[in-house]
Amino acid sequence: MNQQEQEDRIAIRRAKADRRDLLKSRVKLLGGGFVAGVVLTLILGFSTGNFITPSNAERMTRDAANDAQTAALVPYCVASFNESPEVKKNLAALLETSEWMRDQFIRDGKWAGDGASSQINGACATKLVTEAKAVSAKES
Repeated sequence: MNQQEQEDRIAIRRAKADRRDLLKSRVKLLGGGFVAGVVLTLILGFSTGNFITPSNAERMTRDAANDAQTAALVPYCVASFNESPEVKKNLAALLETSEWMRDQFIRDGKWAGDGASSQINGACATKLVTEAKAVSAKES
């Protein structure tokens, strides 16, 4: 093999090595961009609330179910309270009861039913007080 052929082979090997190095650097750059994109997506997704964990999803579902149950049972509670034989006396007692004890007053009267949650009892008491204040404001 002559000198020229050896130089050509060396040049070809160098060119192949240069292309291989260029390809490696591009793959590393692409991989780094991919990893950075995934990390940024996760950070933004969780921080903005677009992504939620299973425990948060369970909590949100439970809260929504409780809210729906409360919304469904408050009208029943208000109707039961208003149909009670001593409604005026009970309403006066409810209005005199401190705000944080009103749910207990509703629970003791069982107007929301046995075993109703404090959320339901509290919402019922709030609705009754709001209606009573609206009626007294109209009468004034």
